[in-house]
Amino acid sequence: VGKYYVVGSYDGETVVDILNKSGFKILDEEDELIYFNSNTPIVLRGIIEKYDIDYKDNKELFKINIVHESDKAKEIIKYNSPEIIMSGNSLNGQIRLPYMGALIKPDGSKNYYEEYYKLEDTNLYITGGIGTNNYPIRLFNHPSINFYRLRKK
Repeated sequence: VGKYYVVGSYDGETVVDILNKSGFKILDEEDELIYFNSNTPIVLRGIIEKYDIDYKDNKELFKINIVHESDKAKEIIKYNSPEIIMSGNSLNGQIRLPYMGALIKPDGSKNYYEEYYKLEDTNLYITGGIGTNNYPIRLFNHPSINFYRLRKK
């Protein structure tokens, strides 16, 4: 159906170039309408800083917002009502200890760093990704590439 991304805080020109050459489309404060076996589209929106999105009160639209920093989720749901927010950045806590959880949480992902949260009527999914940040190690935290299957109720 498509391949999309938002730029992360550690994504430099090389990463963006590889993604673009691999057929991914950047969603930088814009919508992409995805039609799949229906006349009603799914709205996929990449969010950097603009939270107040006008969906024109179309209740039939299924809305997915993609954001790099998971802590922006609370601001996003103040201004619009996506069914799903997808995020990265947190690495789900780069270093985790049993019974203590995430010890290292990057800026922008201090509040939301686990794989899933329910925020009002919005589902927030966070991928742990495959890389690292400032410390070249992951401890008790396996890298992940997530696959999400959407099903109509």
